[in-house]
Amino acid sequence: MTISYEALIESISRVKQSERVTKYELGLLSRDILSYMLESEDVRPVNVLLGTSEDDSFVLTPVNWRIAAQYFKHFLPFSSNYDEVKANVEKGEGNREPLVFGKKQKRKWDKKSQEIAAFLEDEDNTIWTWSKNVEIKAQPVDYAKKVTQAVKAAANPEKGDMTAAEILAAILEAEGMSMGQIIEAVHAMHEQEQQEAA
Repeated sequence: MTISYEALIESISRVKQSERVTKYELGLLSRDILSYMLESEDVRPVNVLLGTSEDDSFVLTPVNWRIAAQYFKHFLPFSSNYDEVKANVEKGEGNREPLVFGKKQKRKWDKKSQEIAAFLEDEDNTIWTWSKNVEIKAQPVDYAKKVTQAVKAAANPEKGDMTAAEILAAILEAEGMSMGQIIEAVHAMHEQEQQEAA
């Protein structure tokens, strides 16, 4: 079975255009790319899949990209910039950058090519069956940081140019917030400051 570079690029385009078929297409693509790479020793399709398009948007969603990055890192005997993107791949930390594979690592080729061939022997094996072994850690949302950034931007004369009263009024519009709660919070913060100063 011969797979062309162009056919893989068309498949990558379909993955990007339709989220509904992403899981199915990415499952097929994960097998096809490994097959193609075994025949051709060409990792360009992986770099396209894990990189950005002409408009600088990623082909895959962040979670699918993280899974695919770990999948291809596991199988491909090629050098890469994995260490540079590892925090984002494994923990979702920092900015996402393309994972790029480069030179073939000749010492690892035989072992990895045998591992890939064994994996592909089972037609049910895809990125999704493999990903059951991968733990994707969700990055907790730092709401305090987001609120602080929003308040700073709102108060900035060049951005929101809001007064303290306008910012407080906006906070009070949030469901579950009351003036009493804010006064209690300010009082508690004041007491804590006095205890720390003593």
